Amino acid sequence: MSTSSPPLLPDRRLAAGVARLATRPAARFSAETVQALLTDSYSLPASTAQIRTHLVVPAERFTAERLDALAHVQGAPGSGLPRVLFAAVLPDRLNRR
Repeated sequence: MSTSSPPLLPDRRLAAGVARLATRPAARFSAETVQALLTDSYSLPASTAQIRTHLVVPAERFTAERLDALAHVQGAPGSGLPRVLFAAVLPDRLNRR
């Protein structure tokens, strides 16, 4: 039985962000979901950025907001006060836990 290795991250520093976001107290999503969202949050601005040195921190913050919004939309208890949600198309694979 072979195990598949996780997909490579576009920046090696994102692995620490995946670990932080997956283990925070409000985490309700699998590490794979967090990794997919973080990779997407990083790749979008990185595709047009001329300097990528400091994209990791904003990508991690944006991912945290996206995870909170996803939990709120899914009706997770304790997901906080109503928030303004930005329109985002999420792939079906992100809805699985």
